[in-house]
Amino acid sequence: MGAAALAWQFYAADEIRLAQTSVAAALLWTFGLLQRRERISLFGAILFAMGTIVGLYRELPFGWMLASALFAYLSYDLSKFARRLKFAQYGKEDNISLITRVHLSRLALMTLVGLSISTFMLVSQDELDFYWGILVGLLLLWWGIVFVKGKNENNF
Repeated sequence: MGAAALAWQFYAADEIRLAQTSVAAALLWTFGLLQRRERISLFGAILFAMGTIVGLYRELPFGWMLASALFAYLSYDLSKFARRLKFAQYGKEDNISLITRVHLSRLALMTLVGLSISTFMLVSQDELDFYWGILVGLLLLWWGIVFVKGKNENNF
């Protein structure tokens, strides 16, 4: 989603090469994750941070750039968390489901705060559009699923 946010704004600003580069970086990151390359998440997060800085330099909407950086961080964090869970399964961790729910709840809260700031910035810059509503709606759905699932299980 970070690549989509970044590519969408580069495309809207007629920066086709940068939009294509964002999509290529996302594909490279995804391919690296499928190949179980450990360092690809850090490399992808750095690429998207640089893409966000370029977008800010080219005066693209701050809210979309913040969302792109937020999603890049979420992807990086989730890939590292998946690795942590893999080692926790073989270690002495007793309640992996509790660790997972707590971690996902914290990420959902961070996402909600980040998107609230982004929405406020887009409203203050008068650049709020329909696509932002779709993006926020999808993420609120994810956030709701994380908390509903956590409340349905007794350990939350």
